[in-house]
Amino acid sequence: MRRAGQPWAASRGDRPVSLETQIIEGLKRQFSFRKAKGTWLQEGKCPQCGRHEVYCAAKDPRVVKCSRADRCGWEDTVRNLLPELFENWSERFKQTEADPNAAADAYLQFERGLDLRLLRGTYSQELYKDFDSGQTGATVRFPIGDSYWERIIDRPGRFEKKAHFKKGGTWGGHCWLPNHTSFETLAQADDIWITEGIFDAVALTQGAHLAAVSNMSTGPYPDKFLDQLLQAIAAIKRRDRPRLVFAFDVGTAGVSYSRKHIERARREGWDAVCAQVRPDGEGTKLDWNDLLLRHQSWNGEAQEAPLSDHKIAEYLHNGAITIAATPREKAKLIVDRAEAQARSISAFDFRHGNRLWWCSIKYDENDGRQINVHEICNCAFRILYRERDEIEDETHYYLQIDFPNRQETVKARFSASACANSGEFKKRLLAFAGMWSGTGEQLDRIIRNQTRDLKKVEPIPFTGFSQRHKAWLLGDIAVHQGRLITVNAENYFDIGKHAVKLRSAERMLEIDYDPDRITFDWLDDLWTAYGPKGLIALAFFSMSLFAVQIRERHKSLGFLEITGQPGSGKTTLVEFMWKLLGRTGYEGFDPNKGTRAFLSRSFVKVANLPIGLIESGRDDDKRSHNKQFDYNELLVLFNGRSPRGIGRKSGGF
Repeated sequence: MRRAGQPWAASRGDRPVSLETQIIEGLKRQFSFRKAKGTWLQEGKCPQCGRHEVYCAAKDPRVVKCSRADRCGWEDTVRNLLPELFENWSERFKQTEADPNAAADAYLQFERGLDLRLLRGTYSQELYKDFDSGQTGATVRFPIGDSYWERIIDRPGRFEKKAHFKKGGTWGGHCWLPNHTSFETLAQADDIWITEGIFDAVALTQGAHLAAVSNMSTGPYPDKFLDQLLQAIAAIKRRDRPRLVFAFDVGTAGVSYSRKHIERARREGWDAVCAQVRPDGEGTKLDWNDLLLRHQSWNGEAQEAPLSDHKIAEYLHNGAITIAATPREKAKLIVDRAEAQARSISAFDFRHGNRLWWCSIKYDENDGRQINVHEICNCAFRILYRERDEIEDETHYYLQIDFPNRQETVKARFSASACANSGEFKKRLLAFAGMWSGTGEQLDRIIRNQTRDLKKVEPIPFTGFSQRHKAWLLGDIAVHQGRLITVNAENYFDIGKHAVKLRSAERMLEIDYDPDRITFDWLDDLWTAYGPKGLIALAFFSMSLFAVQIRERHKSLGFLEITGQPGSGKTTLVEFMWKLLGRTGYEGFDPNKGTRAFLSRSFVKVANLPIGLIESGRDDDKRSHNKQFDYNELLVLFNGRSPRGIGRKSGGF
């Protein structure tokens, strides 16, 4: 019999299967580990380098890594690799009278990796309802002051926001405290870490053994919390105060409010500093909960573990340089740390105020150390990933460009030649109102540093089904193995072990998918208007979504011809079918009004989607000097073959 708090996610006969077992089985299927004994699963196939060097913990794995740290460095979380196991918590872990927090417990333990002993009694499992859409989802709710904060744990992507505060509640100024943390213990602490989120505070308490509390957000200054802390300090007659460490998430809001809160805290007599996982704008964004998951699966040197004392000191340094008031102050902090670590450094680039700067250091026997700083770019850029098309043998880099003074951030594609040449880079950056004034050597050093361990994304030149990835790429959403995937903030999809994106910025389909609001009321109207012919058209459009699969089994797939008198509703029917697929106001194109290149490109722009040819009744050449389209050219499409072939220079390959 299952005890309260003991979860399982599926069953084999009468035998329950734990979530951990399903995770292990899913990872074994994905990576084909050659060694699956002991405490580690080893020699799995790496999706990035192709070597059998992937490993993870055999018990409660959190992160999967490639052991070729220097040459590959690939790693990902179990959550990203097996997302289907981490979505519908309330369905997988049923709420009962004996276990009212079953789904919340499972979410906190398996999704977040948190020790429930630090959380028991501070939360409850509740139900959130969106009154506009009527949708509901289980939440984990934390009371704070006379308000509360809750996080949706059931498919949160359905909702506009994943987390909410109680409407009308006054939570600002308070801080949330984990179990075993009280104002009495905080009053005796050397440092108090103030994080943005509750899960981050628990992660630091659990993994780094720090005194950590949650501010619940970046905006409010924790004045009520600090007032209570001062009373606790006075009660134990302590003469000094703990140091406040504002450890908000990386980003404009986190950095901006860290500066504001630190300035105010210092005016009020506190010693206040900042901590950041990474310096502002550098590298991918990780929060403290992410580091806890990596810390739990760490298999390297102890001092390099993500939440070790050595790394905590590094995060404090990152915070110091992130909030540095001037470029020179930031440069000095970087140089001081390098010298303290006995590292030789003569020149480096850094960002400050969303601009790029260059620092050079000279050592003179008489004048000592001289630090020279000058601006090399009026904006700050960072390479997010590399787009590599093996078929075309083309490489592009996708950059994020940040501007000062709250200008809108731009994300754009740069060719490999533009990144390799200072002049070409300057021209490309100028297209977005950015000005590069550095040298070629400076650009080379920046590009070299930013392309280290860079993620590779495969561009797909068409909308629809990708046979290689077994997925439908439909604009801003993708479907893989029956699971919906939304495009991430960097405009690509993580599909299993692959990262893919649509090469073109064109989004021919606009799909607002909501599985809880699907209706088929229109089916009766379709039958009333068109009868069996309407259902035939619907069947053909539905069949086109599986054209590749049908041709694999039956070798061919027929066409649909719709004819009728003018005004009989042909266009209305076709446009309605396209609207069901997410394309509004579209019927097709006239093959007689386009060049051969246009026709070929139109055919190869989609896969497992229909192509509409209109106005086929003109069968003579007398009305035009151009040759009319010959529909016999479509015969090759019957078997799914390409409508056109071209020769490409490939050096004999």
